[in-house]
Amino acid sequence: MSLLKKIIIGCLFLTSLAFASNDIYMVQKGTLNFNKNITIEKVFNDYKYFDEIEWESFVDNNIRVVNVVSKLSYQYLFNNATDGWTSELDVYFLVQFILNDKAIIPHDVGLIYLDGKTDELISEKYAVELNIDQNKVLDIFYDIYNNEPLRHLYN
Repeated sequence: MSLLKKIIIGCLFLTSLAFASNDIYMVQKGTLNFNKNITIEKVFNDYKYFDEIEWESFVDNNIRVVNVVSKLSYQYLFNNATDGWTSELDVYFLVQFILNDKAIIPHDVGLIYLDGKTDELISEKYAVELNIDQNKVLDIFYDIYNNEPLRHLYN
């Protein structure tokens, strides 16, 4: 590969990283309409049932997406999980935002189950499989904002 091609590919890669981090920053520093007083990042960082939080972004069919993946605390799962959860499983709660210009739109939620020892994927369940419609997604956001257990995930 020529030096020029390597430089062009490198620049495109750096540009894509810049857009990805800009999208994450936009969501982290953004707010939702029902509570403009607190950033999304602060809400997720302060939620008492999340042990770890990871942010990722990507583009799918020209749609900008930011995922927030948070590990649910063992105590939360012990008190709330009703779907065969055992202490050998780590459970991650995924929230997906769609970016439309400057609008941040909560789009999907999901539960990701990993083997606690090997990190092997056991299962993934998203809003459709969890019987969660858009109104329930918003209810889940209210729960997070109010530091309450996530309704509609285990019922």
